[in-house]
Amino acid sequence: MTRAITCGAAVLGVLLSIAPASYAKPAKTNPTGCTAYMNEPLTHVRVLDPTVRAALYDGLRRSQTLVEIVARIEAMDGIVYLLGGSFRPMNRNSLRGAMSHEITVAMSTRILKAIIEPRANDSTIGTIGHELWHALEVLQAPEAVDTASVERLYTRIGFKAQSGVYETDGAADAGYRVLRDLKRCE
Repeated sequence: MTRAITCGAAVLGVLLSIAPASYAKPAKTNPTGCTAYMNEPLTHVRVLDPTVRAALYDGLRRSQTLVEIVARIEAMDGIVYLLGGSFRPMNRNSLRGAMSHEITVAMSTRILKAIIEPRANDSTIGTIGHELWHALEVLQAPEAVDTASVERLYTRIGFKAQSGVYETDGAADAGYRVLRDLKRCE
């Protein structure tokens, strides 16, 4: 009997150690067949535009990649504001969003802003994933505390797309993975 209890406790310990984070619990399956969702309130990702907010929550319902990005930001000491705004894309295939290199530090919390063109479509959700990845890149770099240090970070980890505009392979990949998730889950 003691051996069975010990084995049961060991199995339970293993299962608990590999359980997903509370922000990214996989759904049993929602009515649309999608398995991504986030059931915790967001405190570190804050959306000020209602169309962008609707797109974010649609993405959190349909894209496990977006859930994972947001969960990582939620676990960090930073706040990312998603604002609505319009953009003139670099080319017709460009995403319609940008992360500001300006950063505010309040006590030990870094505050970032990303501007997303508010459209109610999957492209907007892909842009959100892309820009949140950029925010994650900054939040993972403790030395990124002001505009100049964020510029230095992107000079090191990315490439200059045009004057004042930097891109990273990680953000491009994140946006594409979000879009791929969305296609699987209409």
